[in-house]
Amino acid sequence: MGLTENIGDSGLRFELWFRRRRSNEALVFQAESPAVKQAWTQDIARILWRQASRNKELRLQEMVSMGMGSKVFLDLAASDGSPDQSGPRKGKAASE
Repeated sequence: MGLTENIGDSGLRFELWFRRRRSNEALVFQAESPAVKQAWTQDIARILWRQASRNKELRLQEMVSMGMGSKVFLDLAASDGSPDQSGPRKGKAASE
């Protein structure tokens, strides 16, 4: 989901939209006052960011459990400091 905080000229409308559904699918809301709109959009934005952060953490945990951690296991430089032309070698972390 996404949030567009300002829709139209009134300054009171905002929109919630769905990325993976039909491109025209969105919910448009109109608040009673600018203060009400600001309260709603701040709360919704906070919830969406929290959910996005949680989803990112879950995806990283899944990748680690599948053996695809955040470290790259490639040695991109030869021992003499020049690039290794033979291709990446498995088993050595890049930070070593």
